[in-house]
Amino acid sequence: MEQRQDTSQRGQLTRQALIEAGCLLFGQKGFHLTSTRELASAAGVNQALIGFHFGGKEGLYSAVLDYVEAQLSARLMPSKDTVHGLQASEGTPEERTICSLAIGEMIDNLVDVLIEPELETWVCVILQEQQEDSAAHERVFENFVAPHFACLLDLVSRLRPDSSETDNRLTTTILIGQVLAFRPARSLILKHMKWETIGPEQARAIKDAVRRNVTLPLVSRKE
Repeated sequence: MEQRQDTSQRGQLTRQALIEAGCLLFGQKGFHLTSTRELASAAGVNQALIGFHFGGKEGLYSAVLDYVEAQLSARLMPSKDTVHGLQASEGTPEERTICSLAIGEMIDNLVDVLIEPELETWVCVILQEQQEDSAAHERVFENFVAPHFACLLDLVSRLRPDSSETDNRLTTTILIGQVLAFRPARSLILKHMKWETIGPEQARAIKDAVRRNVTLPLVSRKE
């Protein structure tokens, strides 16, 4: 029994090592330019174990996406308390206030995810996939990107009931886009801001600036 547990534990450690290696290499090079030899070397395991645990590179890539999506989703969505507040406030005078707070929370969460060094490999996997024309592109959009856009769109629409769906979708895209710029343009932004890095103080400044910008497109208007 003890030997079985040791074998199972070793298997779990091997799987996790390969997933972490996949996060790093797939995020840096993409699926097509990453070889199984590189993955095994980065994980410090025998190359054959990729097939044993995942059925091949495609299976490992799918497991990496599952892992990254789960880790990032838990950090991006509004807290349970905020969700409960949204449900309880629907149709009440407090609804607009709660919606605004929820949008601010999602924006703060996105800033944290994009600038946190420890999360860089996860973020790069998602961004890399969105630049590739692979079979997983649609899967990443449906399972990860779309739910977050939909959540933010719902909040924006509740704040701007008189605006068209197209206008609210554009507003949602602009809100997310102004935060996403801090990942691919990080080095340029650091030079422009005369920052050496983006630490807690800089992150707070980014969040405050984005929140100020958020209030402008969210002012409900009648056509």
